[in-house]
Amino acid sequence: MKYTNILLAKLPHKHSRPLHGGTEIRTYNLEQSRAEAQKIIDSEKLPLSIGNIDIRVRSFVVYENETEVQSK
Repeated sequence: MKYTNILLAKLPHKHSRPLHGGTEIRTYNLEQSRAEAQKIIDSEKLPLSIGNIDIRVRSFVVYENETEVQSK
């Protein structure tokens, strides 16, 4: 399975790290990220797993420098 975080604000590259099959990127505003992720999940009917510090979905949308990049 491929997992990647959904994020709103990307921190400098040193704050991101590769994971098995995906990338983890931290965000300052987790609650806002959760709310935004929920909108995406609801609209795209994606399976969701929310951890304490990250948001992961099987099909993902990553916000990078306020530009939306979609991947499946």
